[in-house]
Amino acid sequence: MVYDVIVLGGGVAGLATLEALTRRDEKLRVLLIERFELGHSHGSSHGHSRISRAAYHDPLFANLSRVARSEDWPRLERAAGKPLLFANTGCILGPASGQVPVYAEACRAAGAAVESITLDEARRAFPALRFPDNYAVLRDDSASVVAAAETIEVLVALARERGAEIREETRCLTIDRSGTNIILDTDHGKLETKRLVVTAGSWTASLLPEYEPQLTTVRQMVAYFELDAPVADMQIGKFPIWIHLGAEEGHLHYGLPEFGRPGIKAARHRAQPEVEGGDDPEPTTSDVPQAEIDELREWFAPLLNTKIKRVIDHERCLYTLTRNEDFRLCRLSRDSRITVGTGLSGHGFKFAPLLGRLLSELALDGGTSVAEFEAARARFG
Repeated sequence: MVYDVIVLGGGVAGLATLEALTRRDEKLRVLLIERFELGHSHGSSHGHSRISRAAYHDPLFANLSRVARSEDWPRLERAAGKPLLFANTGCILGPASGQVPVYAEACRAAGAAVESITLDEARRAFPALRFPDNYAVLRDDSASVVAAAETIEVLVALARERGAEIREETRCLTIDRSGTNIILDTDHGKLETKRLVVTAGSWTASLLPEYEPQLTTVRQMVAYFELDAPVADMQIGKFPIWIHLGAEEGHLHYGLPEFGRPGIKAARHRAQPEVEGGDDPEPTTSDVPQAEIDELREWFAPLLNTKIKRVIDHERCLYTLTRNEDFRLCRLSRDSRITVGTGLSGHGFKFAPLLGRLLSELALDGGTSVAEFEAARARFG
């Protein structure tokens, strides 16, 4: 059998692409193959929650976030018959001499629903957090908590309902581009397709060597904290989504209210590579050095107006990053049959249904219906 499109990689970007392809035409012969089981914890799409926000350092991403929130997430929610984004005000804070003014300017340029507020206003609006006198603060009224685990389930269910085929625990060994069709050699036999979309996260460079110089893989850790406060104060509507921007670029911590599991979620966004881009990364384990957990706790505690009682749990994941943390969303220049979606980790989940639309349209049409993306397409290529 020759497939019309094979999607390689079943994280959120691959599943969103699969869902978009089946929505486009249920007669398409579409297959997704995933190296592990769907929803696995070896990559970067697992976990119960993510952040959706308008606040960005770059007007382009602020605009794309607006498109995703106003067009693609509502469309997916209608198809699912339930909400997947839960409104929860965002707080962006940090030294006034640091990166907060950069975010403020980008939001102004994009017309995003983000405003600068005074420290007194911040202390009233976000009583769970502390605001030193040298800080600047932005309020993001468009921010939401993304029901991440439910989003994965919805994308799988919709694609399967429309006839998509999904093969789990199927590892792609090589991609043969020499013939009329593309041949994938897997550990369960060969597969043939007219078009291929590669959304393999940290394994992209091992499958497409031309991406080795562009990508780095970074292991990340998130932790869940129990605070010495009423549980109700830790929920959506009470505890904010927050992003702390340090004095220097790249120093970024973030967190979310309790959602889907016990504990306030908090993490540091790390952009320093720990795994070479061309390697075939080993699956991520849950093991985290205690020093790493202690470091996060020691950093998080002074940000709070209440004490941390304990660390409830932690998770590991793999970020796949480009040097400037822009996404790679493009057809290969040397083979237009292959479309790539990579370099998404760290801030890709909030764009999930939009990414699916973009990658499916690039694969089938060579261009997209999103003017904001087309105007800046060179940045994603």
